[in-house]
Formats: sequence, C-alpha cells, structure tokens
Amino acid sequence: MKISKMSCLMIVCITLFCANVTAMVYTECRGDVNALARQCYRYFEDSSSKENPSQECCKVIQGLDVQCVCPYFPKIFQRLLSIKKALSALQFCGNPLAPGTKCGDNTIPPRPGKDRR
Repeated sequence: MKISKMSCLMIVCITLFCANVTAMVYTECRGDVNALARQCYRYFEDSSSKENPSQECCKVIQGLDVQCVCPYFPKIFQRLLSIKKALSALQFCGNPLAPGTKCGDNTIPPRPGKDRR
C-alpha cells in the first residue's frame, strides 16, 4: 500500500499529539488514543476516499470515550482530518457523538431528520 506525504505527515503529527497528551487523556478518558491514530487515521483523512472503517478501527472506536477525547482535538488535526468522515466512522462503529457536542472548534450538528425544536 502506497502512503502519501500527507499521510506520513499526519501520522507524525498524530504521534506527537498522542505523545504530548496521552498521559492526560489516559488519566481522564477511557480508551486508547494511540491505537486510534494507528488503526483509524486513514478513515479520517480529508484527502482520502470515503470508505467504512476496518474491524480493528471499530474496536478502538467502541472502546474510546470520544466525548472525553474531543476537547484535546487540536486545530492542526482539524485542518488535516475531515470531521464528516470522523463522524461517519463513529456512527458506523456504533459510538456516535451526541448532537451539540463540541469537538475542537466544531459543534456536532443535529442528526438529519430529527426534530429541531
């Protein structure tokens, strides 16, 4: 499998991010952020084609307290990753974010077809 320069850069950034906040996230949040970077980055890439996450990625997502991890989502990743793809992967794997949740600079919108009273 060929890896693009952008993918390599993103892996390095995610690894650095994980190294800096892993201890904080591990003490406050449930799940393995390093495994998320290893198993799922390609499904969140802004430049990647849309595909469903692998079983390995879903196992990581299902064990992750996504709402707890979201505040640690730095701006650099918001430029490299697609929030729509991330939300789609979370939904596909059965661990969606609740509407109104803040993740980095993004607020999760209401689900389509839901009443917006």
